[in-house]
Amino acid sequence: MAAAATPLLLSACVTESLYGSIHRNDRRTYTESIDSVLTSADGTKLVFLGVKFHYVFDAPEHFAELLNSPLDAKVEVRTDTFFADENGNVEGYLRMELEKASAEEIAQAVHFGFTPRNASSASVSIALKGKRYSAEGFDASKVDKKLLRRTYEVRVNEPNPFNASKALYALTPITVAADGALWLLGAPLVLAWFIVVYRQYGRR
Repeated sequence: MAAAATPLLLSACVTESLYGSIHRNDRRTYTESIDSVLTSADGTKLVFLGVKFHYVFDAPEHFAELLNSPLDAKVEVRTDTFFADENGNVEGYLRMELEKASAEEIAQAVHFGFTPRNASSASVSIALKGKRYSAEGFDASKVDKKLLRRTYEVRVNEPNPFNASKALYALTPITVAADGALWLLGAPLVLAWFIVVYRQYGRR
């Protein structure tokens, strides 16, 4: 009997070990394809329109001013990994970089919170916080193609679905009008023209 029970005991130990490993590995990282980066018309919201999820952030301070300034054509943006929780909260960093700028442009960038690196370049790292919404049921084929200029990739670290099976994601508040325009809670969304998101995986 003891010999017969041994495989069962070993099996139980292995099973327990596997489940323990799964529970310890309670986070995972996935790559989200971002079809468009948009802002609300008033500059208060920044939106990443992903395939699986839509990400809506509170726009950084001076963001609306920056969008309406001559610098918008010269600023590039890099992203690091974003972190999401089981309640739909998401946060991460954008690093804005200004290169080959004039003294006047550097002075203007400083007003927007940038730190000069030398006489012709400046940068700033900005924390973003917001919500992640399910894109289920959102028909991207109806969106005006002018709003889908290129696809970016952003990495998102989230709770392992095995351990967050009860997590429910609110459906996206973004809607598509008959003319293909995008709206967020009654406010129109426009392309963030200056934003070109480069992948920058790794530590900040």
